[in-house]
Amino acid sequence: NELIAEISSRQSDALDWWISSPAVRSTRASNLFQNCMYVLLVRSFLSEQSEPCKVKVECDHLAHVLKTAFRDRVHIHKSISLRGWGSRRAGLIKDVLSTLYFIFSSSMAARLTRKYKRPIERDDILIMRSYMFPGSIYNGESTDSYFAKFFDCLDQEQREKTYIMPLFVGVLNYVRLFLTLRTSSQNFLFIEDYLSFRDYLFSLGHWWRCGKISVDNARLDGILVTALVEADLKRGRYTKSSVLSLLVYQAWQGIQAGGLKVRRCITWYEGSNIDRAESLSLKRFCPQVDHVGYRGVIVEPTFLSLTPLIHEFRAGLIPTEMAVIGPVFEDALRSECPYLWITSSPAFRYDYLRDTGKVFGKKPTILLALPIDPQISRYLISVMKEIQDNQYGERVLFKVKCHPAMPRDRMTGQYNIEWPATLEETTEALPDVLPNIDLLISTGSSTLVEAVTLGIPVLCMSSRNSYTQNPI
Repeated sequence: NELIAEISSRQSDALDWWISSPAVRSTRASNLFQNCMYVLLVRSFLSEQSEPCKVKVECDHLAHVLKTAFRDRVHIHKSISLRGWGSRRAGLIKDVLSTLYFIFSSSMAARLTRKYKRPIERDDILIMRSYMFPGSIYNGESTDSYFAKFFDCLDQEQREKTYIMPLFVGVLNYVRLFLTLRTSSQNFLFIEDYLSFRDYLFSLGHWWRCGKISVDNARLDGILVTALVEADLKRGRYTKSSVLSLLVYQAWQGIQAGGLKVRRCITWYEGSNIDRAESLSLKRFCPQVDHVGYRGVIVEPTFLSLTPLIHEFRAGLIPTEMAVIGPVFEDALRSECPYLWITSSPAFRYDYLRDTGKVFGKKPTILLALPIDPQISRYLISVMKEIQDNQYGERVLFKVKCHPAMPRDRMTGQYNIEWPATLEETTEALPDVLPNIDLLISTGSSTLVEAVTLGIPVLCMSSRNSYTQNPI
C-alpha cells in the first residue's frame, strides 16, 4: 500500500494511472503483490543465514529485482518454460482481441436493438450498477445475484424510477442479450446508449497513454522494484476492464448531457478500476448524484483493493458513502482511511440463509464451487477427479457449480480444461443447491461462508503457488 501511495503521489491526477493494474492493488487480478512478498521473503531468509540463498523463479522481472537488490547473496535459477512464455504472449493477444470484440459487439447490439428501447424517467432516478453474466437471464428476466432481494423492498413507484446499469462479463451473443433485456419488464440503462465513437477512441487510447506513465525509483521497504511495477503496468493495460472503466467514465458524461436527473447511484463495490473511474466521473461531472458503494460480500482480508487508502479518498476514487453488511465490517474498511462515511445495510446476497436449513439426503453429496479464475478451477477439478478415482467411487455424489462468469463451455473451449465425465454439473441457483449437500469444496469464494452459516462442513483448498484466498 505504501509503495502504490508513493507512486500515486507523483502522477498528478492521471486518470490512466488510477485505473491501471498497479494502482488498483487487486491481489486477484495482478501478481504484483505476490512478487513483492517473494522479494521480502528472500530478504527474510538472507537475514537469518550467512550463506547465499538459491532462488528458482520463472519471472524475468522478479529475477532482475532479486539480483539487483541482493547481488551475490542470491543464486538465481530461472525455470525456462516455453509453455509459460507462450501462454503469456497468448494472454496479451487474447486481452486485445477480447476487448475489441466487446467494443464492437456491444456497441452494434445496442444500436441494432435501440428501437426496442423504452422511455426512461427523466427525474429522481435511482441507478443500480451491477454485473451481468451469460447465465444471468432466466425466463426473460434478470436474476441479479448481487443485490438479490433489494427490489423486493421497493414499492411500485420506486421500482418505476429504479434502473439497473449492467456491465457484461463473459458474454458472447450481445444482440440476443440486449434484445432480451430491452423487452423485459425490468428497467435497464445501458452505458452503450450514451457513448459516442469519440468515447470509444478515448478509451482505447489508454493502451498508448498507459505506456507513457513513469514509475521510476519505485521502492518497497527500500528495495528497488521498478521492474515489477512496470511489468504489471504493461500486462494490465490491455485488459477489457481497463477500457470498460474508461467507457463507464465517459458514459456518465453522456448521461449528464442527456438530461437525466439521477438522484442516487448504488455501485457493487470491489475497489476495481471500474469502481474508481465511476467515482471520479460522478464527482467531476455529476456532483449532485449521491454515490453509494455497496460492499455486500465477505472476502479474504488479503483482497487489498477492497480497503480504500487515504490518497485514493483524496483523489476522489471512493464513493461518497460506503455501505457494508454489518457494523463488524466497518473497522476493517476504515483501517487505512479514517475519513470514510460508512453505514450498515442489509446483506441482500445472504438473505436466503435466514429461512434455509440443511436437508439430509440418502446419498452424501460433495459440491465443488469453482471460482472465476480458470487456472484455479483446472486445479480443483483435477483434485476432485483424483478423489473420485481413488477413494469414494459410487458411494458419494459429486456435483460442480461453475462461476457465472466462467461457465463450463467457456472453460472447456477457451481454456481447454478437461471435464471428467463422472463430474455432474449443477445449474441450480446456489440457495437451492447448498442445503442439499454434505461438504463444500472451494477457494476464494463467499460460498464458503454461506455453507458454514448453514452448518455444512467446508474445505478451503490451499494454493500450490500463491497465498490461499480464504474468506472465512
